[in-house]
Amino acid sequence: MDIRRLLGQAIHALQNGDLFTASRLASQVLTQQPNEANSLQILGNVSAQQGQHEQALAHYEKGLRVNPKHIHLLNFAGLSAKKIDAFKRAEDYFLRAVAVDPNYFHADYNLANLYKADYQFKLAEEHLRKVVRVAPQFIAAQASLADLLEQTHRLQEAQALCHTVLAVDGQHYLARLTLANIAMRRKQWREVKDGLSPVLANKALSPVNYSVAAGLIAQAEEKMAKFPQALTLFSQANRVLQQFYEPEYRDTQSIYAPQQVKSMLSYIEPTLPRHELDLPASTPCSVEPVREPVFLVGFPRSGTTLLDQILSSHSDICVLEEQENLAYLYQEFDWQETNFCALFGLTEQRRWQLQQQYWQIIDNQQAAKNASVIIDKLPLNLVMLAHIHCVFPNARIIFALREPRDSVISCFQQRFQMNRAMYEMLSIEGASHYYDLLMRFATCVLDKFTMQVHKIKYEHVIHNLEKESRGLAGFLGVDWQPGMLDYQRTARGRAINTPSAKQVIQPLYKSSQQKYKNYQAHLADSEAFNALRKWSQYWGYTE
Repeated sequence: MDIRRLLGQAIHALQNGDLFTASRLASQVLTQQPNEANSLQILGNVSAQQGQHEQALAHYEKGLRVNPKHIHLLNFAGLSAKKIDAFKRAEDYFLRAVAVDPNYFHADYNLANLYKADYQFKLAEEHLRKVVRVAPQFIAAQASLADLLEQTHRLQEAQALCHTVLAVDGQHYLARLTLANIAMRRKQWREVKDGLSPVLANKALSPVNYSVAAGLIAQAEEKMAKFPQALTLFSQANRVLQQFYEPEYRDTQSIYAPQQVKSMLSYIEPTLPRHELDLPASTPCSVEPVREPVFLVGFPRSGTTLLDQILSSHSDICVLEEQENLAYLYQEFDWQETNFCALFGLTEQRRWQLQQQYWQIIDNQQAAKNASVIIDKLPLNLVMLAHIHCVFPNARIIFALREPRDSVISCFQQRFQMNRAMYEMLSIEGASHYYDLLMRFATCVLDKFTMQVHKIKYEHVIHNLEKESRGLAGFLGVDWQPGMLDYQRTARGRAINTPSAKQVIQPLYKSSQQKYKNYQAHLADSEAFNALRKWSQYWGYTE
């Protein structure tokens, strides 16, 4: 059988979902003509559909070595690279595809979504607008642009684009979701529910998309004071996600996994006497002035994004967006006892080397340049407090606090980007246990070691922004600036990659305080949630 016919049959099988036949026929072509690019594309597509993205990328790259300007191979290689979080490789492939054919709008669209996922909204918008101009019939680009415009607070244009998309496809998921987000901003709760309820009836909806839509309806129900209905919907949305992510996260080893935090706690709590590791105030091995890092930590949904915007409104302060800049530390000093205990026996030379490694990571981030105070914001660096103290004995810690039950309820209600820690937030019991564990760990570390810590309560910020912002400035050793009160202007001009992005552009509001009371009666059977009362008392909250 000739190669052209075999390729045609392979493509037909792939289009009909017969991956086995597609793979067999493409492999048959390669026995006759090794490195035939189209066959390698088919094999790559089969692997990609099976979720084997590393293998898919290997097929695409093999084809590109033979035909480096094969535009479809470039596009698919970019998609697979994105799937394995290889941002630079994905960007390179898409850019090469655009260079081969500037009118190949699929590459521009995929490049835009790559930038969008990385919160590079300006670049994403440029490529989406190009696609809308070159291929106005491609409504996916219009829907993606509408979503971007809503995220960057340009609601009128976003709404108009959504209606254009829905005129072609009345059930388009992203267009309906964007309109619902706009309605939420405008406090049109009924429009949110009416617009998204038909979406939930779509049996083909992915678990993630179902969860996002159901969660948004639940938020609208809450705003209409329909708390039992809201709790039911939040629970349904989270159960769908639990089932979807369980194979990936149930037994995942991570510094954030409860069992790993327990392992570190079990070593620190009984083994190390109080203040055994009060370290010297300088680092003798350094030939340059010691740079003192600042870390912004706290349980998720405790006001860290609001603090970020307030601090970022100061001309001398740079708050880095959430990245795992301490990953190199927990890779070397993980939760296993022999590795973790080595952290507490660092020589001054080794400590200095680890400090320099950190600053190399920070200095590679463009946002960190030219700021006298750099704040590393990652709430769950709570679990890294022991690492921070041992490597950076002079580090300053801003510890964000909020009424524990409010934090837990809010985490349960959010659609976080999933990771091992956020998996715990998918149930009230899980989130409550996780809060208890992280606070036991954090308070144990703070009790054992002398650290520079500034605790700040979300509720106090809401009630007296000027006083609290002055306290932050004093702790950081900078003069207070009136611009810190105008944090909303800062927030509107930044790409914020947390669930609080739309909330921090609003004036300060008090409706999120003691919201747990709306659900308390419905959670009477949750022992873990009700046990959080002890932490409320510990942090000085009253009923």
